[in-house]
Amino acid sequence: MTSFENSFLFFFISKFDNSFKKQTRNPKKIYCIDNGFISHIGFRVSEDYGKLLENFVAIELKRRGHEIYYYSDKKECDFVIRKNNKIIDAIQVCYMINEENKEREYSGLIEAMEKFKLKDGTILTYDLEEKIKIKGKQIRIIPVWKWLLE
Repeated sequence: MTSFENSFLFFFISKFDNSFKKQTRNPKKIYCIDNGFISHIGFRVSEDYGKLLENFVAIELKRRGHEIYYYSDKKECDFVIRKNNKIIDAIQVCYMINEENKEREYSGLIEAMEKFKLKDGTILTYDLEEKIKIKGKQIRIIPVWKWLLE
């Protein structure tokens, strides 16, 4: 555990790998326990609502006690959830899905779903809601506020 984690301001998520050795060597994603802290202290040229939303989801997944990782191979999926040594869910977070990012968001989630043999996956957005089917996989796109109520 690093001093950042000991301060309870930040936490890290490892890249999922079946090999613990590879998992510890891979880069970790860092999340802040408070979005207000990021907004106030962070330096950025413009608002990045997508990063804030992803950070918010990471906090909630951690609060719910899930064992969370990110998945990365050819594409990346923001979160995969492991329970009893098995990946049970894949979640992608995207503030807004549009023509520029649709392929990237869908393909990262689909790759993770194929890797872990999942039939369903989730994309969390600010306000978009729909269900789509790609490559025989069911993708549920829902606003974060609805997901929080589940």
